[in-house]
Amino acid sequence: MNPGWLFAIILLIGNMAACQSNSGRAKPPDGTTTSPNVSMETVRRVERSLSTSTSGLSPSLIYLSPESVQDLVNRVDAVVVGKITFFSDSIQEPPYGLDLETTGDRPVPNILVTYYEIELEEILLDDGNVSSNALLRLAGRHSPSYPQVGEDYLFALGVNPDSKSYGVSGAWGLIIFDDGPVRNFDGTPLEYDGVTDRATLTSLVKSSLEDRAKLPPLEWPSRFR
Repeated sequence: MNPGWLFAIILLIGNMAACQSNSGRAKPPDGTTTSPNVSMETVRRVERSLSTSTSGLSPSLIYLSPESVQDLVNRVDAVVVGKITFFSDSIQEPPYGLDLETTGDRPVPNILVTYYEIELEEILLDDGNVSSNALLRLAGRHSPSYPQVGEDYLFALGVNPDSKSYGVSGAWGLIIFDDGPVRNFDGTPLEYDGVTDRATLTSLVKSSLEDRAKLPPLEWPSRFR
């Protein structure tokens, strides 16, 4: 992963509802489908322990929405249009970049994650990997407030350190494509370049590729440093 995309960014949107049935669910990269329970206090404790070093982005570092389509393209590794087709059981995984030696005799901290398979419709920005491995990793347990099978999005993705999946850096990384105006995953409108429809957004992404200058997260607008 490029600097800053060091684990799938926490999208704890809404409550942590129980997993849906196993039918139509995809296996995560290691093939695991079990989903042992973990308390939310444990998840939050792990989140608090993360920093902006190689272990991942700090949960307290809130990145602001892109200021333009060009800004969005500059921040990410891949941009694709596609549909959610499957999701895995939620499983526990250690944070990316965790130094196991520093845990000593303590249990290795884990966070709860869910994997989502993306059926690609169009690749707008290709990192050379997304065409064969379009797998989205989100922190938390799948619930009705998470992406659902059959829903269409523009995905603004950052590749994870293991190069086996991707993450997003907030609601602006999942742009809803349905019969209404395009909008961020949290329902807020896109507040840049006057974009309201799918065709305009995809066209602007394509036209922004020539001037793309990949920015590390430390150069992204944020509320905290």
